[in-house]
Amino acid sequence: MANLLQKASIVLTPTAYDNGKVLCAKPSEPPYGDFDFSRNSAATRVNAQGLVENVQILSSNLVQNPSFSEEGVQEVSNGSFSQEGAELLSQPVNLVNDFVENGGGVIVDADTFETFGGIFDGIKKSFLVVGKSYKLVIEGDTTSNGFTIGSNVASGNEYGSGFGTHYFTAVVNSVLWVRQKTSGTTNITSFSVREVGQDWTLGTGWSIGENKAVCDGTNSADIRQVGSIVGKTYKATLSVSENNVGRVNVYIGGAFAGQTTNGATGDFTFYAKATDTNLIRIRSNNSFKGSITNISVKEVGQNWTLQPKWSIGNGFAQLISNDSTGSSLIPNTSIINGNKYNCSFDAVVNSGSCKLQGSSGTTYQIIDETKTYSFNFISDSGDIYFNRLSAISNITITNVNIVEITTDTNLPRINYEGFSYQDALGSEEIVNGDFATDLSGWDLTNVNATNTITWEANGARLVCVDTNIGILQNSVLTIGKKYKFTCNVSVTTGVIALDGVTSGTTTDLVEGYNEIYFTAISTTFKIKRRQIVSNCLLDNVSVKEYSGQEVVPDSGCGSWLFEPQSTNKVTYSEDFSSWTIFDVNLTSDAIISPDGTLSGTLAASTGAPFDQIKMNTTASGDATFSVFVKKLTDDTIDFEVRGVGIGGSTGSQMRFTFSTEQLSLITNGVPSSTLVENYGNGWFRISLTYLGTTSVDSVSIIPSYASSIIRSAYIWGAMLEENSFSTSYIPTSGSSVTRNQDVCNNGGSLASINSTEGTLYAQIAALSDDLTNRVISLSNGTTNERVVMQYRNSTNRIRCFIKSGGSFYATIDKVVSDEKDFHKIAYKYKSGETKLFVDGTLIGTSTNTFSIIGLDVLQFSNGIAGDTPFFGKTKALAVWKEALSDEELADLTYPTPTDPTFALDFDTIATDFTFARGSEATYVDAQGLIKSTNEIGEEEVINGDFATDSDWNKASNVTIQNGSAIFTLAPSGQQLAQSINPTIGKQYKIVYEIKSITQGAFDVSVGSDISTSYNNSVGVYTEYLTATSTNAFYIRSRGTTNGSIDNVSVKEYITETNTPRLDYSTGAEAFLLEPQSTNLMPYSEDFSQWNKSGISIESNSLSPDGTTNASKLTATTADPHIFKFVDVGLGEVTFSFYAKANEPYVGRILFWGIGTAVVAGVTSQNFTLSNKWERYEGTINVTTAGTLAFRLDFPINSGGNVGEYGYLWGAQIEEQSYATSYIPTEGTSVTRNQETCINATPEINSEEGVLYAEIASLSNQVTSNYISLSDGTYNNRISLMYSVGTNIIRGFLRLGGVSQADLQFAVSDITEFHKVAFKFSENDFALWIDGVEVGTDTSGSTIPSGTLTKLAFSEISTTGGLFRGNTKDVQVYTKALSDAELIKLTT
Repeated sequence: MANLLQKASIVLTPTAYDNGKVLCAKPSEPPYGDFDFSRNSAATRVNAQGLVENVQILSSNLVQNPSFSEEGVQEVSNGSFSQEGAELLSQPVNLVNDFVENGGGVIVDADTFETFGGIFDGIKKSFLVVGKSYKLVIEGDTTSNGFTIGSNVASGNEYGSGFGTHYFTAVVNSVLWVRQKTSGTTNITSFSVREVGQDWTLGTGWSIGENKAVCDGTNSADIRQVGSIVGKTYKATLSVSENNVGRVNVYIGGAFAGQTTNGATGDFTFYAKATDTNLIRIRSNNSFKGSITNISVKEVGQNWTLQPKWSIGNGFAQLISNDSTGSSLIPNTSIINGNKYNCSFDAVVNSGSCKLQGSSGTTYQIIDETKTYSFNFISDSGDIYFNRLSAISNITITNVNIVEITTDTNLPRINYEGFSYQDALGSEEIVNGDFATDLSGWDLTNVNATNTITWEANGARLVCVDTNIGILQNSVLTIGKKYKFTCNVSVTTGVIALDGVTSGTTTDLVEGYNEIYFTAISTTFKIKRRQIVSNCLLDNVSVKEYSGQEVVPDSGCGSWLFEPQSTNKVTYSEDFSSWTIFDVNLTSDAIISPDGTLSGTLAASTGAPFDQIKMNTTASGDATFSVFVKKLTDDTIDFEVRGVGIGGSTGSQMRFTFSTEQLSLITNGVPSSTLVENYGNGWFRISLTYLGTTSVDSVSIIPSYASSIIRSAYIWGAMLEENSFSTSYIPTSGSSVTRNQDVCNNGGSLASINSTEGTLYAQIAALSDDLTNRVISLSNGTTNERVVMQYRNSTNRIRCFIKSGGSFYATIDKVVSDEKDFHKIAYKYKSGETKLFVDGTLIGTSTNTFSIIGLDVLQFSNGIAGDTPFFGKTKALAVWKEALSDEELADLTYPTPTDPTFALDFDTIATDFTFARGSEATYVDAQGLIKSTNEIGEEEVINGDFATDSDWNKASNVTIQNGSAIFTLAPSGQQLAQSINPTIGKQYKIVYEIKSITQGAFDVSVGSDISTSYNNSVGVYTEYLTATSTNAFYIRSRGTTNGSIDNVSVKEYITETNTPRLDYSTGAEAFLLEPQSTNLMPYSEDFSQWNKSGISIESNSLSPDGTTNASKLTATTADPHIFKFVDVGLGEVTFSFYAKANEPYVGRILFWGIGTAVVAGVTSQNFTLSNKWERYEGTINVTTAGTLAFRLDFPINSGGNVGEYGYLWGAQIEEQSYATSYIPTEGTSVTRNQETCINATPEINSEEGVLYAEIASLSNQVTSNYISLSDGTYNNRISLMYSVGTNIIRGFLRLGGVSQADLQFAVSDITEFHKVAFKFSENDFALWIDGVEVGTDTSGSTIPSGTLTKLAFSEISTTGGLFRGNTKDVQVYTKALSDAELIKLTT
């Protein structure tokens, strides 16, 4: 595409414009070929941020921090007083190392001392720093009458008494003294001293407590921390957690900021501008006796200059003036002298007045009343000020918005749509939410013997017995703000909850990923135990401020928007207080509207009948009413349009449901058409169109049409226009407003257009299927010589044609599904070979001959400027001076790739679907080896082949010799053992061979789990045991035993019964699903257990599973064969095995009945062995159940074959019509259960889309099996299926149990892979297989939006129509793909 555009002579994309000009990307040098553009009026568009804006606005908000809500980083350290320093004593306690004896104190050992009761008897250590605070924890027991802790007990400076936790500030000296009150012995089990209160300076009467600073009420003193910058403004918050009496004064940066409420507890907020470097100083007042915590200081007022008398508050700037001294509030932004700007802000005027002015003195606006101000001004300088006007003033300002605008009225519009939206989130509030290495940053105040919070490699484990105990962080939230919380939880027991959010409720956390939006009612974030004893693991905890939805950057797509003239007949499009109001309460400026300003209105009904707001207006002929709405809490809002020809006397009443995004009729007057458009952040634009000889008298917005029901919703931007569709929003404020038509013509030049041959290309969308001609043309300025591309005046029709000498040539039409969707159209014109491509597909070819003369202009009209103008959206327009090739045209018009909402990911099948099998299964891996879903670990036993007499612990009657372990008349219970240290809870696979036995038996044990059977005959035995201890592995005699053991193996056995299989048996990786099947052959690998004749067997060759367990079969006579008797039932039976030979020769499978068993038809089958492993199979029809002999002639008896040999492995007999994946057996039949793969929940559009799969069946004899989208019932579903009948593939849709479309096609072989796509859309269904459209249906309904929710490899459930085959891919699309896309997808 990029190379093609380089060849183009004209390229227009939505990138650049000027007043009166639409600028082309090519040509890039004169003559430029730019278009002339006019409209001569203002107009709105949707900008790249998804906001409705006047196209005359040239910038985003130039003011940074417009609501004064921006906060800087945390300036305070240790604001919760929870920080603890390093341990200052030996751990565990060691009195000998740390302390010295004093007086009669005697240190007995590391944790015991004794005294005789003297005042100086005790122990002491000198290590404290006078003035610093400490936390001391001491536990133990004593025979003394207690003890005291202090700096100098004799002088009475005690820090505490007895066992427990003590907080103190070191005074007098550095000594810590522990003295018993009476003689006795004290045993100390734990002794800890850590510094606390770091970074704080404490005045007299202040001390550090448990995560708090405590004031004793004896002095007017302060605690403080330094670090502010003079002139900056700060916000401080703190919590008064205890208050017996008094209050504290708060100083920020030396400036008095306020005081707490006398005698009150709670959270307090203060603002001030720093005058010194004391970051915060908190001074006790009125004998304050209490505690404070969670102190936070952050810079505010960034990007503003505040002169005296101006200050920052909670989301506003405030002017308080008591004299005539000047003072200004200045945004740190630059504007350009002489340019035009729009300014808006919210002001609350308590008294006085101020003004907005330029630095040269021009007053732009006087602010003397409380309201939202919005006005335009011409800048007189590069700066702007809010300045005091009245001497005595009290005014607050917020939400300051300044944007540059222009007076130009001929500005083209680049309009954006197709946005994706995401949460608008602030920075992370939680410290160490991933618990990377420890629990640092988290408050562990609640930890004790019964409530533990411990760090693990993958999170924090909460084991909480007491209610409300949990893990928390202080001073991380702002009260009243909304946040998004996410975390992962693994629940063992109990319930934990998010605490203290949204009016004090708790929100339970569930197993797995949690996502909760909440409003903070405290500055503390906490997760707590709510119910039962809780044992839960937390990880990846995140809390970020949430401010709504925002456009994902670069997700919207721009296009040139050209519209017809239209007038908004609603005279007050946003001021609904000017409408006629019937029992509706309106709140103006209640929410951010689609234009990004605080201008949305809340409309709330009162419960009266037909409460509404009504606008009397007129519109005749075609009329369209539109309005923007947003949900508050109620799910519906109603509308009414009245007038002649509209629903009789009561008009047309319609209801919009937010949850379904659907409009429905309440009563009377069905609109001719409706439209619902999502504008993001919860806003929808609703459009109701009435065609014909109508005359609208009034439009009404009705929160609730039914009486006695109170509902509310947000509204904005109402519009009534005499048009057959809604156009871009036209704001009004007191009178109707007209937006003139867009006119774009006179592009290109003679130098950039070739009259003889060329290509005209456009990517365009119509505004409406309004049955009018809308034209783009190359011409000579007349209608006689032109190349035309147009929307035709018939439904959804695109037409291209040539007009030469006034005659028409090469007319080619294409009817598309919806002309309002973007289509890529290329029309190649050349005499004798003109072609039309649409969306990657050749639509038609014309061999008409013609000769066009003088093409020199490209216009959005019909040859003559202004004739039949094009109204629509244009993403690209280009001209080539050559007729492009078919390959180039297909590439040029190929649709923008549509991403599926679901694509089968082999790595996540088990999590995307509910997958079950409940048994072991095998598969072929990428190296071609057969592997089991059950995993086998490394060998645990050493010297299991007894090559040496070592490594084993032998009982007295057990010896190792000649490569075997020999039990000689061993009494019962004698062991041959080895210490392998099994892991408790793990399962082990034990294999051993009894080489000989004449009496007695053997059993085995590992980790105290003992086999339940005694084995007393020669053979290879396998046991599966689960260790319950770390005890050794042993083989034991049962009864007096004579025998020998060899080839002992013990390996960990990991059971993976529900692991999906990725199989390479087809030559490529594919997801394998099979039915239940049983291998009736009891010995699939041990052929020594089969009957044999004229053949010898050695079992040590490399097999298809990569181990040396295949058997070498050597002919010893001229009739070598082996056989096995197996009981089978009625029906088809398939015998399969793996084999190879030293050189190619022919073998044979023979079947014959024994007793009652009868085989119908062919009872033998020849096969040719090669020198590589291959799987061979043969199927018979059993008409009478019984015992069958399964015989292999190896090779067929033909004489002279003695010494010939081959290899055999993996024999399987199953009651199926085909061989399924290998099922190993070791002495009994084994069943592999059927596999089910259901209940994936991708995004599904029930109304249109594509279900695609690349699949191969296991057999062409299968019953019907499906891949389906459904609602969980048979009634509503979309399916791909292998139908009953050889090699039939079907695609169908059922609605309410009724078939709407059923397309089928017979392929050559369904066991080969086919790419299959079923496209579904209203009256448009198609089945594509391997790049070819094999069936269509142009009638039938689709399924209502939101109905289909599940994807399954079945009809709908675990039992019906299960898919059985190999799958390389499954994809779900929410859009009906174009033919070109379907060709590419299925080829």
